[in-house]
Amino acid sequence: MIKKLFISAFSSSLLLIGAWFIHPFFAFLGFIPLMFIQKLVENSSIKRKNATLFFFNYLAFLVWNVGTTWWIVNSTWTGAILAFTINSLLMCIPVLVASFVAKKLTPISNFFAFPYMLIFFWTAFEYLHLDWDLSWSWLNLGNAFANAHYLIQWYEFTGTFGGTIWILTVNALLFNLIGLKSKDFSYLIKQPLFISLLVVFILPCGLSIYIYKTYKEAGQSNEVIVVQPNIDPYNEKFPGAQKFIPYDEQLKRLLKLTEDKLTRNTRFVAWPETSLPAGYDEDLISDQPHIRNIRFFLTNHPGITLITGSDTYKIYRSEYDKSTTARYGEGVGWYDYFNTALKIDRNYKVGIYHKSKLVPGVEQMPYPQLFKWIENFAIDLGGITGSLGKQEERTVFFNEKNVGVAPVVCYESVYGAFVAEYIKNGANYIFIITNDGWWGNTPGHKQHLAYAKLRAIETRRSIARAANTGISGFINQKGNIILQNNYWEQDALRAGLMANDKLTFYVKFGDYLGAFALNGCYLLLFIAFIFLIFGKKQSQE
Repeated sequence: MIKKLFISAFSSSLLLIGAWFIHPFFAFLGFIPLMFIQKLVENSSIKRKNATLFFFNYLAFLVWNVGTTWWIVNSTWTGAILAFTINSLLMCIPVLVASFVAKKLTPISNFFAFPYMLIFFWTAFEYLHLDWDLSWSWLNLGNAFANAHYLIQWYEFTGTFGGTIWILTVNALLFNLIGLKSKDFSYLIKQPLFISLLVVFILPCGLSIYIYKTYKEAGQSNEVIVVQPNIDPYNEKFPGAQKFIPYDEQLKRLLKLTEDKLTRNTRFVAWPETSLPAGYDEDLISDQPHIRNIRFFLTNHPGITLITGSDTYKIYRSEYDKSTTARYGEGVGWYDYFNTALKIDRNYKVGIYHKSKLVPGVEQMPYPQLFKWIENFAIDLGGITGSLGKQEERTVFFNEKNVGVAPVVCYESVYGAFVAEYIKNGANYIFIITNDGWWGNTPGHKQHLAYAKLRAIETRRSIARAANTGISGFINQKGNIILQNNYWEQDALRAGLMANDKLTFYVKFGDYLGAFALNGCYLLLFIAFIFLIFGKKQSQE
């Protein structure tokens, strides 16, 4: 039996890894071995069933996490180990809770069997995992379709939770179909389970392909330039690095690459995250020499709006005004540091947006109001360390023609409903400014690029992606990459992008499927505890 459990755990891991690296259809099989583990353990004579179930699920999830996101170690071993171990631990929770509910409620109906309960509790887990200080949602199941975007055009209605539910439902139906243990194929195809499986699998594929072929991009076209300066974040970008390039020289490179691609029709230019990393006081930012140089450059090229990344800080007037992430500096007082997106044009005022989905362990420590002291253990990736400040509102940058841009900074692009808030606030485009060079030439920057396709489909917004190092390019409203450069290449690209102003169903209603699953879980847990209490009373009598 133990051998079967180990084989099942590793089979699940390999199938889920295959969903990210080979084809997402492997995910339709990835949870079947986990369902088999639950059934095997539940029907066994093992005394510590919950501990056994936890161990083999944790093993499966740990191998999946390591096998899919191993590239994190290129930037930080400490962060990678924490991500692997903690995320795998959290993934065990919905499995154990679903197993508990199934044991209490299955006698009522097979609808409450473990495979179906797992659909609810796993979806609820992904939903909760999106919005807290330890959020690491890279492996949410719906993300597996990022490189097969022609199959999930209906994400404009459901977001990635539609993909998660699709995957888990197919797994559950297949598991129960296998459970019939019939070798007579003619018998199996007549079963409601088989018919349901065909409908659940084929209908979304057919609908998506139809939408993909018939969808017409909406909006007027604007010419956009993205710049990839290709400055090594380890050895060239920040002071103290072995081959540090002075900030003035970094700016000259960005301006030169931009000017080489400019035409009289250019309306937007995107530079990467922390392109201007000097650390600007936000109260004085418009008078900074680099900002003045950029504004002078734009004066000679009227009609252009630049979106770029920078490091900025804000000084608080008193201790009473400070935020929970504020730090203290001698001679300065209380202040917050930010990973910032800036809008610069010919006007004196500079637009500011603070990155607000921060990388756990790198850009933020969990719950700083409680654990401020652990900021000393923040992982140093160059530039600023410790918990950064953030903001509640999604700021949209508008140009002179009132065309709005969502300045999505790096890790923020992984979160669908978060990006949708920019669209609600008037964004016609999504600009993703990032620095993917931390991970080296690994699947990391490729996965990050692919996830941008999901945001394009959910919002039906064209995307311009400017990476310091990694891959820069353009994605249309159908999720097609229409132009991109090579990894680790100094380059600038130009394309015409459609500025859509229509709101998709998903933008309007967000992650409603996740919220529905969570409320369903509350109800299921309530019913299960009622049965638990009454079951104990009856046994005592």
